[in-house]
Amino acid sequence: MSQQNILQETHDLLTLNFIFTKEFIEHCFEGEESGIVDQLVKIDVAEVLRQEVDLVVKYALAAASKEYHDFKALLRGSSLESSGLGGDILTTYTATNALWQGPTQLAQNEDTYIKQSVMPMIDAIFGALSLQQHWQRDRLPVPNGYEEVLQPDFFAEVDRLCFAIMEVKKPNMPREDIEDDARKLPCMMKIALNMLIQANVQDATVVGFLVNDTVCEVFTMNLEHEAIYIPKSLGRFKLPQDRLDIASLLLALTPLTAAKNIASSMVKSIRRRSFLGAGKYTQLTRPSYYVFGSNVP
Repeated sequence: MSQQNILQETHDLLTLNFIFTKEFIEHCFEGEESGIVDQLVKIDVAEVLRQEVDLVVKYALAAASKEYHDFKALLRGSSLESSGLGGDILTTYTATNALWQGPTQLAQNEDTYIKQSVMPMIDAIFGALSLQQHWQRDRLPVPNGYEEVLQPDFFAEVDRLCFAIMEVKKPNMPREDIEDDARKLPCMMKIALNMLIQANVQDATVVGFLVNDTVCEVFTMNLEHEAIYIPKSLGRFKLPQDRLDIASLLLALTPLTAAKNIASSMVKSIRRRSFLGAGKYTQLTRPSYYVFGSNVP
């Protein structure tokens, strides 16, 4: 703590909160066999069904060649209800003609960018789940006595137990703002994870979304070892900025399907949790704090 003024890198600051990023772990094991790092940060993600991939390819090609009215007519003539996340994400991203207007319409301000470029992704993942969504300016639930006010761009919760958090920076934002989000998101994920564990939620896991410019990276965090919080990447992909970008959703299918499965599991686990005493894994957790002057929660 007394050395915080010499900690420059984001991952160095996060270690003060027992949060260890892939970059920090790679630095610690520099020169060692890479398998050590892979064992700590790797997460197995199931591949999506081929039919979902084919569906996105089909409509990405249609969007690139057709005007919005004709594309929607084609979409309405298809049955997407049973097509999984692929169908959901195509439906939400083409609900309006925003992608046919070009990228200049999407980045006017952060609120507009979130509404047109980010919300469709969240609607596809969480729309069918019974949960509470909070967009911007709402306070993240924190433990009793925790003083810092945290207001992520999005979080999802059940019974005030949060399990999904997002931070967004629209295109052309200053580098320091982007680095600030990269630091805040894992800290907020840790706070949410501790609260899930202390509330006796089985297999407690938190999903984090970091949107930087037009790229979204999806993380997951659970507590497998005492006092070791590792944000593990499920994948990254480009958010569609115009109709030619719909094909980029192919790379989104795997991480977003994993995120949706985790969210669905957490909703069930929260509702089924035991109310008898503190969670049995509470002894593995470490409290969260923020560092004066560095604003690390």
